[in-house]
Amino acid sequence: MQFLEEYAVVHFQTEEGIMIDNEYPFVEQHRKEHATFIKYFLHLKEILQDKSEDRIYLTFRIQLFLGDWIINHTAKTDRHLGNYLRRRGVNI
Repeated sequence: MQFLEEYAVVHFQTEEGIMIDNEYPFVEQHRKEHATFIKYFLHLKEILQDKSEDRIYLTFRIQLFLGDWIINHTAKTDRHLGNYLRRRGVNI
């Protein structure tokens, strides 16, 4: 969880900088999705620290959370950003 938290912070900051630098028209919506990810991630992190939670159920929730992120953000929102940058000739 620590690695994922650190990675998300650095990745989101970098990605948001690229969006701003390249005048991506949907930067605010993209930022909101990042903020939502952080909010739910921190909530799951809190739950993990509560030793009374069922570990199997928690594992399921984490898998669902990450799967949802990959399907709904990475495969859609990030792909849209990538296409926008490619059309602008940005090579990252």
